[in-house]
Amino acid sequence: MVAVNGRARFVLASAAKTVTTALVITLIFFVVLKSAIPSLQYFSWLGNILTGDLGYSQTNSGPVVTVILERLPVTILLIVVSFVIALIIGSALAFLSSRAQGSISGRIIAIAMLALESVPFFWLALMLQMVVVIQAHGLLPYAGFASSDNFDLSDRLSHLWLPAGTLALFQLPALAEFFRKSGRASGSPARVGGRLIGAVTTFVRILPAIVGAAFITELIYAWPGEGRLFILAAGQEDLPLLTGLLLFAAMSVLMLRFIAELVLLPDDSFGVVNDAV
Repeated sequence: MVAVNGRARFVLASAAKTVTTALVITLIFFVVLKSAIPSLQYFSWLGNILTGDLGYSQTNSGPVVTVILERLPVTILLIVVSFVIALIIGSALAFLSSRAQGSISGRIIAIAMLALESVPFFWLALMLQMVVVIQAHGLLPYAGFASSDNFDLSDRLSHLWLPAGTLALFQLPALAEFFRKSGRASGSPARVGGRLIGAVTTFVRILPAIVGAAFITELIYAWPGEGRLFILAAGQEDLPLLTGLLLFAAMSVLMLRFIAELVLLPDDSFGVVNDAV
């Protein structure tokens, strides 16, 4: 019985040693593999980006690139129209301010520009929406891109004016300041082409802030662009779409800033773009 017990102890000890060694090797392999998985996933994701694959959006049932490109024209339309509005109003205000230096009207314009810079943009957008709905008795549509799926130019324009005008107010102080300084530097209202290039350069340099303001505008006015898509993706925890939108926005802004530095800025005839922004 003692011999049997001794043999049994020997067998159990050998088995325990074998199991322990295998278990330790398995645990080490599992820990190393687990720590390497995030790195492998990142490099796989990075490789997919280089081929134009940003992943798949579960909430929109399609590739992220396709979903982003579907909404992109709507956001570009909003930003471009708002820039044109801000360009016209800013140049007019700068002209009036230069003609009325030291007068009451000039001071009113300066105070108005300071107020626009100081007021939170989301609050300004909400107040404008409330004014249109309550005070103007529905003069303009307060939300949406169109009243129906059928294309109607007048209907689309009526939906565009309020969000585009709101976003234009965000750009107005910077553009008005540029036009004011460029007019003072040139000493004449001529050389419109140079001022236009400078205004576009100013627009591109504040483009990151404009994109953020556009996202807020689309959220408040239910504008079906990239900003509203971003908010919906955040609410539904669509991580591939969120990552793709952030990456696409960052790369677009960097590319436009790079083009502005290479192409537009050398043609700045007044040398006041840096001071105006």
